[in-house]
Amino acid sequence: MNTLVQPRSEILRSISLEDVHAVQDKYMSAVRPVYGEGRHAHIHIGTCFLVELRSGRYLITAAHVLDKIEKTPLFVGGHGKLVKIEDNFHETEYSERGSRDDDHFDFAFSRLSDRTVEELGGVGYIRESDFSHDRVSPKDRVYVALGFPCSKNKRIRPRRTIEPRIRVYHSMWKDDPALFDKLNLTGDEHLSIHHDDKSRDEWGIVVNSIYPQGMSGGPLFDLGLSWQMERVARTSRFPGVLIGMLIEYHEKHGALLFVKVKPIFQHIRRIYGHE
Repeated sequence: MNTLVQPRSEILRSISLEDVHAVQDKYMSAVRPVYGEGRHAHIHIGTCFLVELRSGRYLITAAHVLDKIEKTPLFVGGHGKLVKIEDNFHETEYSERGSRDDDHFDFAFSRLSDRTVEELGGVGYIRESDFSHDRVSPKDRVYVALGFPCSKNKRIRPRRTIEPRIRVYHSMWKDDPALFDKLNLTGDEHLSIHHDDKSRDEWGIVVNSIYPQGMSGGPLFDLGLSWQMERVARTSRFPGVLIGMLIEYHEKHGALLFVKVKPIFQHIRRIYGHE
């Protein structure tokens, strides 16, 4: 496991690191690697996460992850094995130009059948009580992203046990009006966090940041305000709440862009209701 924190301040590292571990402990089993099928091996292409709503259990990922496997089956890392997902997906549409590059919502989801749930085995599901209400400003808040970078997850040969390597990325909200203006986003349904060339590991050592390719479709958790000193005095750590999903990396802006989960769940409920 690889845990990195942006070099913004010692407070960010010392106060929040235990909460970051709490995020890992609570949610990691619900974050799964996504694979396509190659000629002689399964190829890692992205990340997804699993949620449980009143209407069922769902797999959520970035739509552009599905685009990579239009002609091959989709496989997800279950409990120690790859599971072929044959359930139907709903996804955001391409732009009028027929390009996913202009789709800045970029999400896809599938309601999992009982059979798929059984095949996935002992994985976790993020519950509605762990969703953010998204009623506060992102300013000065700490965020944790979970995902499986391609650089750390190689091809899997058939019939081999999978041992995916998750990455935990810990940073703060990034105020970037230039990026949002360029993408024609208001900020109501998206947020961005810092991603620089250098990061600090959990011991405070400056290291190279891992390139986030392969983490698309992974969840983002809100840990709250970085300066809340009562965090230090708590006897139990706060594992955060689900607020977004990674869709884009804007290297020139030093930013990771996330679509908030609120519009994703609104879309799910329009289709499946509140069963």
